[in-house]
Amino acid sequence: MTDKEIIAVVQHHEDGGEVEVRSKEGSAWVLAHMPIWDFCDCDYRAKPEQKKKVWFWSLLGINGRWFMSTTMFTEEGVREYHKSSKEFEKIEALGYRYED
Repeated sequence: MTDKEIIAVVQHHEDGGEVEVRSKEGSAWVLAHMPIWDFCDCDYRAKPEQKKKVWFWSLLGINGRWFMSTTMFTEEGVREYHKSSKEFEKIEALGYRYED
C-alpha cells in the first residue's frame, strides 16, 4: 500500500467508516472490527458499499388484480412508488441486476 492509501484507510476508520483486512498472501477480505494496522503483512481497505439489487415486481392493484411493474425497483423503492399496492412479490424468473 502507498502512503496515501494508508492515510486514506486510517482516516476512513477514524471517521467511523468500516475497514476490511486481508493477508498479503491473498486471503478473503474480512471486516476489521479493531484494526491492528499491520501494513507489513496485511492489506486494508474501506469496506465497499453494497449495491442494492433491483427487481421487476408483481403487485396487487387496488382493483384486486395482479400486475407487473414495468420498471425495476429495490424493495424500498417499490413500496415508496406503489403506495396503493399492499402486496408485492419479486419476479425472480427474470432475474435482477445491481442498481447503477
